[in-house]
Amino acid sequence: METIAYSKMVSPSSILDTDHDKIAALCDELLEAYRTDDWTIVHSAWVRFERTLAAHIQAEETWLLPFYAVAEPAQALRRDHEALRRRLDEVGLGIELHCANDRVAREMVALLRDHARRTLYAWADRCLDPRVANALRARLDPARSRGRG
Repeated sequence: METIAYSKMVSPSSILDTDHDKIAALCDELLEAYRTDDWTIVHSAWVRFERTLAAHIQAEETWLLPFYAVAEPAQALRRDHEALRRRLDEVGLGIELHCANDRVAREMVALLRDHARRTLYAWADRCLDPRVANALRARLDPARSRGRG
């Protein structure tokens, strides 16, 4: 089992909002990479984006959604995650085959931004055990969770 240092307690919404900002910046980098028509640059931007988004989805599903039970907002987030995974697969395959176009990436970015508007984060601040916030922090920002930030 992973040991988590309980240094500074940070709210779940702060952790997740910061991660959403990071993902949004990586979205912008990916769309800019498409404009270069250089598949090496596109692939590099894609790898950073895909890894960060996959970690974020996994963290939400592991540390947030189970505590929210079966309420409709949590179900909507799960549906968003499934749609995002399908888009990740589609864009990733297109990049690997050097045939992806930015339309699909833009659609994925729009879906991601719609997803970011759904918020369980205020609820998480009120209801989740502070140790869960540290678990989120350890997953999404490991350097800071070890006291480096």
